[in-house]
Amino acid sequence: MALGAATSPAINPAIAAGNATVSNVAPIFGLDQRGYARSTTAPSIGAFEFNGAIQPVPTVTQNLSNLAINATTLIITGTGFSTIAANNTVSLTLGAFGTVTSATATQLTVTFNTAPTPGELKAVVTTNSISSGRRS
Repeated sequence: MALGAATSPAINPAIAAGNATVSNVAPIFGLDQRGYARSTTAPSIGAFEFNGAIQPVPTVTQNLSNLAINATTLIITGTGFSTIAANNTVSLTLGAFGTVTSATATQLTVTFNTAPTPGELKAVVTTNSISSGRRS
C-alpha cells in the first residue's frame, strides 16, 4: 500500500483542525497537553496548540460578605476564568453548594443548589483543573 493511501482521510480519519466542539469539552476543556489554551474557534489538530497561551491561574477579587440572606445566585468577580461555564467549578464555605451557570473571563454566575448559612462566605474557583488556591 502506498504511503499516501495510508494517510488518506477516507482510510485514516482524524478530527479535523478547527473542530472547537471537540476541543472545548471534557476531557480536553480547551487545553492542549501542556495546559496551554486552545483556540475557541479554530483549534490546531494534535497534542499541542500552535501559538497556544499558558492557562492563567484564576483569582477571586470580590468580597462575598454582603450577600443577601435569601440570595439564589452569586456573582464572583476575578480573573482567569474560562468563558465556558462547565469548565469552572466553585467551592464555597458555610455549607453552600452551587453550579456555575454563566461565565466570562472576569465574572462567574453561580446558582445555589444549597444556600449558605449566615456568615462570611468564601470561594475557591477551579478553572480547567487550575485552582485559585484560597477562599476569598
